[in-house]
Amino acid sequence: MPIRARPKSPRMAFHLCMVLTLILALSGCQSEPATGTTAPPVVTGPPPTATLTPTVQPTATASPSPTPSPSPVPTQTPTPVPPPEVVASHPIAGDLAMPLTAPLVLVFDQPMDRAAVESALVISPTVEGRFSWPQPEHMVFTPTAWADDTAYTITLGVGARSAAGQPLAASWEISFATGGVGAPIPILVYHALLELGDDASPTQLEWTTSPQNFAAQMDYLAQAGYTTIDLDDMLAYLEQAEPLPPKPVAITFDDGHHTFRSEAWPLLKAHGFRVTLFVLADYTAYPAYLSWKQIVELAGEGVVIGSHGLDHSALTQKDVTDAIRQANDSKSLIEQHVNQPVTLFSYPYGAYNDTVIAILAQAGYRAACTINPSIYQHRNDPYRLNRIHPTYNDTIEDFAARLP
Repeated sequence: MPIRARPKSPRMAFHLCMVLTLILALSGCQSEPATGTTAPPVVTGPPPTATLTPTVQPTATASPSPTPSPSPVPTQTPTPVPPPEVVASHPIAGDLAMPLTAPLVLVFDQPMDRAAVESALVISPTVEGRFSWPQPEHMVFTPTAWADDTAYTITLGVGARSAAGQPLAASWEISFATGGVGAPIPILVYHALLELGDDASPTQLEWTTSPQNFAAQMDYLAQAGYTTIDLDDMLAYLEQAEPLPPKPVAITFDDGHHTFRSEAWPLLKAHGFRVTLFVLADYTAYPAYLSWKQIVELAGEGVVIGSHGLDHSALTQKDVTDAIRQANDSKSLIEQHVNQPVTLFSYPYGAYNDTVIAILAQAGYRAACTINPSIYQHRNDPYRLNRIHPTYNDTIEDFAARLP
């Protein structure tokens, strides 16, 4: 029997349509993409920052400050000018051998009123002469001539004034003479500064000074108003009429013993004293004496170095050739080490004669020291300078009695 198709229901038709639609959708997802240029991604920046409008605050008006009153300016009191003083002269007090045509020279510590000084100066007995002033503080009176073998007194009254109008605090006076024994400029001589025992020999007691006594003697010089000078200053006074300070004194040491550096020099420096050290050029290697290094250091600190010969030989006991060697070689050795001219000599044992003096002059020495015990120095005789030496047992009274 023939089979007849049954008609489809509406619900079945709807389901068929949904299936077909799903199939078509799946087929489209599996198809190849179209070829083309892919557009670059767009980078989106940060959002624009909002602009803040500042709030303007009203400015407060400052109140005016009160005007300060000016501080009072203190009145400055002028520094008082001290009264003038005579700090050096030619001649010095007590000079007994003033040359007949030598000038009277006064040096002040400040410029002076020339007319007032000249009016206040009294010379007794009276001498004719003329005044000159090389410097405002430097007066020179050149006499027609001093009388021979005559004592004079120079007085400068309080009418003498400085250029600032200050008078002398007190009158100033010195006495001197012509035709006498010399100028009172003591030269002290020391050797070793040691403490000696009871068994010390007479020679040791004569030429040794204890450190304690030396210190007391230097204190006395300072307290009594003495002024130490170099031997060159003394020679300038004796030969060229250069002025010296009041109460001049020179200090010397012979041999170059090691105690000069350890005992004497610290005290001399503390007082501001000048000193001349005469060394033995061949003794510098001995432990008891100063080495070249120490001598050079002392020279650099202001000690004047002179020669005492090579080996402490008495030059009067040497033949001329050996005496010349002692003078020349010691001078050369010292000059090579200290790099300064050596113009001063001290006679070993104080021994000299005219031949030795001629040898020293030829070698280039300017002056020489003896041990002749006198405080007076003679003009135009530089190779016979006198010296006094304190002994070991001298008291301070003994020491003071030796000085002018």
